Amino acid sequence: MGLVHVISFPKSGRTWLELMTARAISRLTSWDLSEILRGEVADTRWKEAAIDRPYFSHGHLNARLCRDREFQTEHYANARVFLLARDPRDVLVSHYHYMRSHHHEFSGSIESFIHHPFREEDRDSPRARFGIEPILNFMNGWALNAPILRGFELHHYEDALVDPGAMLAKLLEMCRVDADGPLIADAVEYASIENMRRLEHSRELSWHGLRGSDTVQGRKVRSAETGSHRRDLTPGQTRRVEAVIRERLHPMFARYQGAQRVGA
Repeated sequence: MGLVHVISFPKSGRTWLELMTARAISRLTSWDLSEILRGEVADTRWKEAAIDRPYFSHGHLNARLCRDREFQTEHYANARVFLLARDPRDVLVSHYHYMRSHHHEFSGSIESFIHHPFREEDRDSPRARFGIEPILNFMNGWALNAPILRGFELHHYEDALVDPGAMLAKLLEMCRVDADGPLIADAVEYASIENMRRLEHSRELSWHGLRGSDTVQGRKVRSAETGSHRRDLTPGQTRRVEAVIRERLHPMFARYQGAQRVGA
């Protein structure tokens, strides 16, 4: 059995993609959907099914990458990676609401979140991911280290909103899953925003990925749209954030405000 690492910064669409992928594999194999999502399917079953297991995470020791730009080269050398990226402005705002209203790990304003002193946090603390700079460190780290990987696919959340089936089909192909059109369509429908909200509210999957929240802003499934940062950032905040993105973000992600270079 092989492994495909599905990597994203928090609040970039990973839960959505993971639910679609698990649904497709569940329908194909008759494995229990909740067991797939909770990682309870034994390695031997993946091997017998000739499927390379998709492993969803934010990356091994990812806070170190976000704080210190320390990429885990030894862990990922020769690995196959499917990277899901999203507009850093939308990620920033969504991450702020999630940390403030779901995990209750942050109580300040969005202005203080943007400029959080992340370098003062422990190198393995999730708080080292707070702010705009850690998001860029994370994205740059994967762009700079893509050459050491055995396989690398970059997909954008914004494209997936337009054609989620295309993103799902590519990931399933990496996992050696022969998925036909009806299987893809079923998985996309199952992971629709309406059904994900229902699943989060009912908690019927008993899966941490959709464990629910008492507040709208703290829910895992929020707006599922592009440009949502416009509702939360002032014009001045937007200009400052975009200036940092233009200055620092790797050209691999040039669609997000046309980055020119990676900051020193």
